[in-house]
Amino acid sequence: QKEKEKFSLAFQTVPSVLVIASLLDGRYIEVNEAFERVMGYRRDEVVGQSSLAFHTWRNPEDRTRVLRALAHDEKVRNLEIAFRSKSGAEVVGLYSAEIIEIAGERCLLSLVSDITARKKAEEELRQSEERYRRLYNETPVMLHSVDADRRLVSVSDYWLESLGYERREVLGRKSTEFHTKESCRY
Repeated sequence: QKEKEKFSLAFQTVPSVLVIASLLDGRYIEVNEAFERVMGYRRDEVVGQSSLAFHTWRNPEDRTRVLRALAHDEKVRNLEIAFRSKSGAEVVGLYSAEIIEIAGERCLLSLVSDITARKKAEEELRQSEERYRRLYNETPVMLHSVDADRRLVSVSDYWLESLGYERREVLGRKSTEFHTKESCRY
């Protein structure tokens, strides 16, 4: 009994989402506190119910892919999978799973590390970089950037149009190769 209590305490306090579900029908057997916090469902709402009925897998094919891999004795570790919370919000997680047996029933033990905030930050950074790249390239000014050796690492479209070069012809070359007598006076 003490071992069961220790396991239960550990299971509940793990900061990642932990779920034990029936392999046969997807019925929730146990969920931890992180599941309740991240997915928005209370334990008593889901235990005994099929995960399929809650449509928590944003793409049900992901569940099929996981089960297929486990059936072929493949490891399922840190797959990036999107889930749907009770509110309908997307939760992106690194998903790992094992097949375990509890009281003679084959079960799926799933662990999900929530990376939703990280994925959102990555997307915001990508959009910001795209805006910067577009602004840099489309500004009607001759812009260029150089590395520590004064080699060109980027040039604006206007720079290329003004000097009549293709980007592949100039990147990596010293910026001084493109100076004229007039530009050196300034």
